[in-house]
Amino acid sequence: GFIRCPGSSDVWFGRSDVVTVDPVFTVGFSVRFELYFGGNGKPRARRVTIGTDPKLIEGQSLLGRVKSYRDQHCFIASDSVQGDVFLAKDEITDEWDFLQ
Repeated sequence: GFIRCPGSSDVWFGRSDVVTVDPVFTVGFSVRFELYFGGNGKPRARRVTIGTDPKLIEGQSLLGRVKSYRDQHCFIASDSVQGDVFLAKDEITDEWDFLQ
């Protein structure tokens, strides 16, 4: 993935660079990382720790709209969250038919 750093180019990291156990990759979440430069001279991240948006509380109800829909997942846009929210069908199996 890529980490967006204001005032700098995006910083690339691979899954093996993430130290968080069972990470959940969500656009807009904060991360901590160690910066280094790869053999090509471009910035890279290692020892990436995935955090959360400090303004959000797990279990909090938010208002949003379905942005895109597929058979097994959808993306939701909300003014409360930076970036799109991923929702898998198996998380709301009973309500999934309402999204169609």
